[in-house]
Order: sequence, then structure tokens, then C-alpha cells
Amino acid sequence: MSTAAEQFCVDNAGSSYSVVRTQIQAIDFHDCYPVVDSDGRLTGECIPGDTVGYSVCDIDSTGSLRLHEHASEALIADSGKVAIMADPENNAELFWQNMGEQFPQIARQLQSTIAEVDLNTWAQIQQIAGFADGPSHAPHAIIEVAPSPTAEQQPFQTAEELQKYIDANGGSGLIVAVSSDGLQVAFGDENHSPTEAELTPLQLLTEWDVDSVLNDRAGIDF
Repeated sequence: MSTAAEQFCVDNAGSSYSVVRTQIQAIDFHDCYPVVDSDGRLTGECIPGDTVGYSVCDIDSTGSLRLHEHASEALIADSGKVAIMADPENNAELFWQNMGEQFPQIARQLQSTIAEVDLNTWAQIQQIAGFADGPSHAPHAIIEVAPSPTAEQQPFQTAEELQKYIDANGGSGLIVAVSSDGLQVAFGDENHSPTEAELTPLQLLTEWDVDSVLNDRAGIDF
């Protein structure tokens, strides 16, 4: 038998959350939330807040979604993950002030390392004031590093494992340069010695990424 909350979501599927907000607030959802789409409209679902693959969000009067650690109104399905990092060549003081208020945990993490966020959150971050106010060579405060590895494409565990894969797949002459801590790598050859700026976290590289590099260099004489 459906609960009052579940039935309300079914009956109002397609309605804007902002339009029925008062009615929703009058219903006891217990530990569940109504699910909304990217336009802030009810999908007809009502599910527990800890359901894997969903993020809690708030919806403003225009239907725009906001994801932050204190959100409490509805759930939206995560649309995948992405790894992001702060661009060291973009100071972005205004952005970081606003970022610290809206996404404090992510902001703290990005001050020292790479963060993985869902695409809904990434879209919200790109709308924060100051995000795109940087110089022409570094216009954005945060840059996308690489898509997160999928279940079928796991990252390499060591630089040695990565080099063996390269050698076994026609990458003769392509070498792996490794950071002092062994956690970051870059590609080089006899004509190019990678700089520190080219280093990429090893954990973000999958066979798909390396195959792309090999394909790009297929016509090059090492």
C-alpha cells in the first residue's frame, strides 16, 4: 500500500516542485524524498535519501536546482562522475569565497588535491560567480581532469604496470615519466621530456586513456 508521500508524488508527477512546495512540506516523508528531474519537476518517485546514485538538492522558485551539503528538499539522479581540480594559474578570489559558502567540503578538498563530483554538482559549480573570470590562458577557476574510470576501465595501479601496457600495445619509444612520489605520470619519448605541469594522477588513467594516446601517436616515428 502506498504511503501518502508516495501517492502525492505519483499524483503530481510532472509538476514543478516550487509550485507544490507548500503541499510537500505538509506531508510526512519520513526518511524519503520526492525525486525531481533537471528542471525541478517531480518524476513521480519517492525514495529513501540514502539511495545510491542520487543526490539531495534544493529547488528555487524558478525551478533551478542547487546541490550543497545542507540541501533537504528533494533527490535528483546523479548523471555520472567527473574528476576536477583547481587551476593554479587562476587566483579566482571571488569564486573561492562563493565556493566555500556553497560547497565547503569540496572547496577544502580542491585546495590540495583532486575531487570527484557528480555531473549535477559540477554543473552547479560552473554557475558560481567568479568561475569564468580568469585570464585568457586560464579562464576557469576549476578544470575538468578526466572522466572517472568506469567499472570496465579500472585505473593502473603502478607506473610499471602502465609502461608494460604501453610496450605490449605498440607504444615502442613511448615512455612514462613518474613524479617523485610515484603517484603522477606523464608521457614522453626521445624527442620530448615531460615537464611537471604535464603530470597526471596515475589513478585517473585507464586503458581507454592510454589507447587514445597510442592512437594519436600511431603515425609518429619515435
